[in-house]
Amino acid sequence: MNVREKSLVVWCLSAILLMAACNREHRSCYSVYGMSSPDELVVLSTEGDTLFFDVSGIDGGVFAALIPGDIAEIVYHGAYRHGMPVSEVEISSGPLQPVGSDRDEHGCIGSAGYVWSEARQTCIRPFEEGIELPAISGEGRAFLVLGRDSLFAELFTPTEGTILLTRHSLPGNGEVWENSDRWTLRRTGDLWEAGLNGEPRYCINKNR
Repeated sequence: MNVREKSLVVWCLSAILLMAACNREHRSCYSVYGMSSPDELVVLSTEGDTLFFDVSGIDGGVFAALIPGDIAEIVYHGAYRHGMPVSEVEISSGPLQPVGSDRDEHGCIGSAGYVWSEARQTCIRPFEEGIELPAISGEGRAFLVLGRDSLFAELFTPTEGTILLTRHSLPGNGEVWENSDRWTLRRTGDLWEAGLNGEPRYCINKNR
């Protein structure tokens, strides 16, 4: 076998292994946050990550009596990605851990989907109370929460964490919130746009 043939064999084996990894079945249990839409289930992993799964292919009766803190056993294939479809879901009475055992320093119960909001100074569920801002890249979304007087705005993002911004006035009808890390949030009419270093990351037109 010459060098070229050996290289071809190695490439083929690598491709086979990669395909096997992409199609590998994952079966895991999560603590239920709730449904962010009729077709999307939001759960919390044991590591504290918030995960979003597409359950449009699952019989809706499975979620009829769903409550936060229940246990969802979910089967999906390949590496997790935001909004990926699942092949199986089984719901059982929770909690995965005792309710209240994971209260943070503010008293927010993570297993029930609550996080602390600096803008509102209370525990909230961002996906329930926030404005959904889809990522411009098409991968993931952020949730925008405004303080009671709109002086502060808070972005709950899938990869950059929680971002707090302060409002500044703009000429005309526009509004902008900024922070020292060069994040900005702009509102012009019904258009909301959030970005970093002048590059838009999340955007929604609420009039559409």
